[in-house]
Amino acid sequence: GPVKDISGSTVIDLTKKPYLIVREGAESLDEIKKKLPDVEFKRRKEKFQVTFVCSGNICRSAMAKGILSEVLSKTRFKDLIIVESAGTLKLASGPAHPLTVEIAAEHGIDLSTHQAKPISQAIVEQSDLLIAMAVNHYEFLRAHFPDHKEKIILLKEWHRSTKLANPSVADPIGHDRPFFEKTFREIQSEIKRILPYLFGEVKKFIAYHEIRMDE
Repeated sequence: GPVKDISGSTVIDLTKKPYLIVREGAESLDEIKKKLPDVEFKRRKEKFQVTFVCSGNICRSAMAKGILSEVLSKTRFKDLIIVESAGTLKLASGPAHPLTVEIAAEHGIDLSTHQAKPISQAIVEQSDLLIAMAVNHYEFLRAHFPDHKEKIILLKEWHRSTKLANPSVADPIGHDRPFFEKTFREIQSEIKRILPYLFGEVKKFIAYHEIRMDE
């Protein structure tokens, strides 16, 4: 019927699975979900967000964010992918660990302005992929955000054919510089390993949201 609200009608693409909200109008997504609780909908997005998660967001996830951002800067996806990081601990905001900043700088990555933040419902909802740095972070995310389990992955286990004895990136806090360097190299190696799979997810995102990419 006619729509009286000036925001116009809500447009849904029923050919997509989940159904895609092409335009949110008079009928909000929240209202639609209340009426159709068993049907899955997604809002149209223009950016694919990856969020790395560790404990305090001052070492491992900060390194990962810097490494992936640097890699993406040389690809056609650089303007499409947003890279974020957060921690499972609710600590006061602060800079990355000094050794994290130093070692990243030696690899051409600037983390001097990094500010740690805790994971939140908003960050989880905005993220298309939540990458846990260790098993405890993976379990935390799945326990606290059960409605988003499908996008929570463990860095060292994702798309790995063999099972690892220890699938966690160890926390370098309290260790010496060589340990921090080892942690950085390990994360760097893992990001290189998962890159093809990450790009696979991004291509699915592009197709689903019908995003036009400039060649």
